[in-house]
Amino acid sequence: MAVMRIAVAAVLAVSLAAPAAELLPLSEVRPGMQGVGRTVFEGARVDEFGVHILGVLENAVGPRQSLIVARLEGGPLAETGVIAGMSGSPVFIDGKKAMTLRGPNIAEDFQKLVLDYIENRYGKGRVGTAAE
Repeated sequence: MAVMRIAVAAVLAVSLAAPAAELLPLSEVRPGMQGVGRTVFEGARVDEFGVHILGVLENAVGPRQSLIVARLEGGPLAETGVIAGMSGSPVFIDGKKAMTLRGPNIAEDFQKLVLDYIENRYGKGRVGTAAE
């Protein structure tokens, strides 16, 4: 069974060594869409991994600073998980660049962003646990 990872992506961030590609507008990104990400895990070889869009957190970080939440799987991710060097890796949906991965601590950053988003949207003390 493939190990699945959750990642946060910053919309329209600059990607390294990616050719210019048409951008997929954030307004067209929907849960359930699938794409492909590209990164270098070792040496100079570019590896691909699967990307499954879970949702979009609009204005999650601030005004006009939205996040796309995605599950990453396949390729070397089953062995490595999301690693710091993946920051800046482009993700394409239907041949259009949809996002780039962001941050050296993607999983930890995602958890904090989600908790902050819930508190900002619904008020402090509204974040529960799975046991509730």
